Amino acid sequence: MQFNDRVLDEANSKGVPLLERLKFLGISASNLDEFFMIRFPSVLREESSDPQIRDQILEAVLSFHSRQERCHRSLKKQLQEEGIEIVTDKKQIETLGAEIFESEIAAHLDVAGESLDHFLSKFENHRVGFIFSNGLSYKLPPNLDSFYLRRIEKNFYIFILDDLVEVFLQKLHPHLGKPIRFRMTRDADVRVDIDSEDPEAIPDIVKKRVRSRDEGKWTRCLIRADPQVNPDTLLQKIKVPPSQCFFLNHSLLLKACFEAACKVSGELSSESPLVYPPVRSYLPKELSKPSQIFSSLLKRDYLLHHPYDSFEAVVNFVRAAVDDPNVLSIQQTVYRVDALSEVTNLLKKAASQKKVSVYIEPRARFDELNNIQLAEDLRRAGVKVVFPFGEWKIHAKLILVERKDPGGKRERFTHLSTGNYNSKTARLYTDFGVLTARPQVGEDAALFFDSIRKGEVPTQLSHLLVAPTQLHKRLQLLIAQETREARSGKDARIVVKVNALVDRKIIQSLYAASQAGVKLDLIVRGACSLVPGIPELSENIRVISIVDRYLEHSRIYYFQSSNQLYLSSADWMPRNFFSRLEIAYPILDERIFRYITQDVIPCYLADNQKARRLHEDGKWRPVKDSKSQDHRAQFVFEKFSQSEYRNTQLANSISF
Repeated sequence: MQFNDRVLDEANSKGVPLLERLKFLGISASNLDEFFMIRFPSVLREESSDPQIRDQILEAVLSFHSRQERCHRSLKKQLQEEGIEIVTDKKQIETLGAEIFESEIAAHLDVAGESLDHFLSKFENHRVGFIFSNGLSYKLPPNLDSFYLRRIEKNFYIFILDDLVEVFLQKLHPHLGKPIRFRMTRDADVRVDIDSEDPEAIPDIVKKRVRSRDEGKWTRCLIRADPQVNPDTLLQKIKVPPSQCFFLNHSLLLKACFEAACKVSGELSSESPLVYPPVRSYLPKELSKPSQIFSSLLKRDYLLHHPYDSFEAVVNFVRAAVDDPNVLSIQQTVYRVDALSEVTNLLKKAASQKKVSVYIEPRARFDELNNIQLAEDLRRAGVKVVFPFGEWKIHAKLILVERKDPGGKRERFTHLSTGNYNSKTARLYTDFGVLTARPQVGEDAALFFDSIRKGEVPTQLSHLLVAPTQLHKRLQLLIAQETREARSGKDARIVVKVNALVDRKIIQSLYAASQAGVKLDLIVRGACSLVPGIPELSENIRVISIVDRYLEHSRIYYFQSSNQLYLSSADWMPRNFFSRLEIAYPILDERIFRYITQDVIPCYLADNQKARRLHEDGKWRPVKDSKSQDHRAQFVFEKFSQSEYRNTQLANSISF
């Protein structure tokens, strides 16, 4: 919830272009949806949890809704001044939205043909419903767009679905007054263990469990109703505690603001002050031509920092493997991919010429059905599809290409990443990837894939750290080593960048390191259970969070005394350490090592525009540094890439 507060801060930030602020408002609503589907139910299920914690959460949500409403009202007014109107006025909807309703919506509305009890008992997760005073009920089908856009000359009119439908339902039933509008959230945290020995049965197992999301307990109800309308009948029948029902004065589909803002942005000039200018992603010339990639990788490693560096480099790496007749095999993990992935299309093409294996996670939350469909498509093309096993999800991100050079020598080329093979999110998330031909990395990657194919947990890797077998133990040892160095009077430092830090044992080790004198800088985007700045416990720990244009998604682990630097797919959470197949990979290239430790890490820590600092009272506050020049990390990284890294440590070419 505190992270979502920081997201909403961006929606209120005057320094952020107006349509970008509307996107952040939509993101805050989507985040809250997921919170009540996944995080909050875990609190309700925890028998030992303190009811006060639940009550504090709900009080925070109530306060958050008030902030959202004020933000929505302010943005609506400011956008209207720019010729972009979120239409909520009844007469305006009737005039401008009639054609949309008749042609796009009317034929698809679901009217309840059964009792209200039955209607509500079968109500799906996150559907929007309408109930009139006489019990007549409607619900919005899932195939409708959440918003509709009309452009009249230079003006844009945004109609959010539930606002639009309510007006025309009232026209259809003029004597019934205004309906109660509501949207329900269910516990959607379904668990799918793949313990079947029959790979063919896995898709059906996953599909069955995913369908149960519409059978989970209700965790929240959003309600929009006039003050004179009594919602008691609804509240009694849905049996949601009153504290988990929230009355709103705006659309119940506020998440539509994100896509609506994207749609309007796409119709504006790239020079419009209402949007961020498009990022000009850098593509190193050695990676721009697939035919040159393998020879370039044999000389040195390449670091990719998305979205500042183009995802096309990854696509070209796969294209090089597909087109090269000397390539024997391609292996890749898949957690989340975009619907029209160029990478998967290339793999399908390659399957008729060489051995192609894709290791797909069918339990990636909310992408289960997409991944099962992808698996079926790949199999039809001749790709060998491997599903994981037991409780462990494949969350590691890597591609391994095996090749024989013209002289018969075996070569391995590896791409390892902190983020998904998804060209869409590669433009929205910050992630690191490394391309390398180092034999020791390629050998470990091959062992990783071999183990999964055999249904075994990878062990005994020499360079890559794998969860659930190695990663947690190794991190504890690295923290302990920094602690010993500090106790002996030497300089010791740990820098960690993750999305979440909630593992209890790791946190205890970090506290011990702080007490020994280790200097710790933690860049934690979201949840952080460690409290910094407490005398004699965590006074040597600084925690910041950066929320900006791009979602910070990369993970960095740096241990100064041991001179160890890793990039990883894993956050510091029990699920990443013990319930997922994760990889942390060492930075072995001196040039990349220096760039991350001397350019990237200092750049993040110097941010005084979008960084918030966690204080000993558990509150996040903006970093105040009036003595220094304005420094915004994401803007600096963009300048690095646009200058082709000439003024950074990457400029000094080192080969191996």
